[in-house]
Amino acid sequence: MGPNKVVNVVLIYKQSDVTERRIRDIRRETGWCGQKIRKELIEKDQVSISIPTVYRVLEENFKLGKGSGKHKYRGEAPKATAPREVVQHDTVDFGGIYAHTSIDIFTKEPAIVMVDNLTSETGVEAFKQQKSFYGQTALHQSDEGSEFKGEYKTIVESYSDTEHRYSRPYRKNDQSFIENFNRSLRNECLGWTKYRKEDIPKVQVRVDRYIQYFINERWHMGLPDMMTPAQFKRWYNKNKKDSKSRICG
Repeated sequence: MGPNKVVNVVLIYKQSDVTERRIRDIRRETGWCGQKIRKELIEKDQVSISIPTVYRVLEENFKLGKGSGKHKYRGEAPKATAPREVVQHDTVDFGGIYAHTSIDIFTKEPAIVMVDNLTSETGVEAFKQQKSFYGQTALHQSDEGSEFKGEYKTIVESYSDTEHRYSRPYRKNDQSFIENFNRSLRNECLGWTKYRKEDIPKVQVRVDRYIQYFINERWHMGLPDMMTPAQFKRWYNKNKKDSKSRICG
C-alpha cells in the first residue's frame, strides 16, 4: 500500500470518528431516532450515511427502547377502508420550528400544529389539537421520534377504542401517506425556509389556509376521479357500499 493510500485510509477513519461523535451528540441533545439524525447530518453537516449505519452507532452507545428493536415484529402497515380508521403522524423540521403533521389515510384530510420543540410533552399537546379535528379514530401511527415517546402513546390510547402503533424502521411505505403530505407541505406551502420561534403564529395561519385549500380545492390522485378530500368524503357517505371498488390508492 503506497503512502497516499495510507493517508486516505487514515482520513476516512478520522471522518468516520467525527461522524460517529456527531451522531452521539445529536442523540444526547434531541433524543431523535435514526431517520431524523440522518436528516440532520445531511442538512447541517453535508454528510450522507445509511440509516442502518446510524442505528449501529446508536446501538453501540445507547440503550434503545424495546420499541426500537429492529427484530420486533409489528405486522404489516395498517390499511383503511373507511374514514378515521388510520391516522398517520409525523413532524417536519423548519429550522427553529416544527410542523406536527397528520393525515387520515382514507380521506386524505390533514391537520398541522406548529411547535417550537420535539419533546413528548409538546407532541401530546399537538395530538390533542389534531384529535379535536379528527374525532374518534381507531388507530394513530407514528415513527419513534422523541416527540412520540414518553407519555405520548399512553395519552393517545387513553381515549376509548383508540390504539397507537409505531411504524417499522426501514419500511418507508409504513408512513407513506404522511410523508407524501409532508412533501406537499414543503413544495406548495412552506418551502425550505428556516423559520424562528416567533414566526409560529403567522406560520400557523398560513398552514391553516393551506389545509383548507388541500381539503376543499386540491385534486388528489389517490382518490376516485381525482376528487378533493371534501368531495370524496361527501361521495363516500352517499356510496358506502361500493366505495371500496372505486378507491384507486
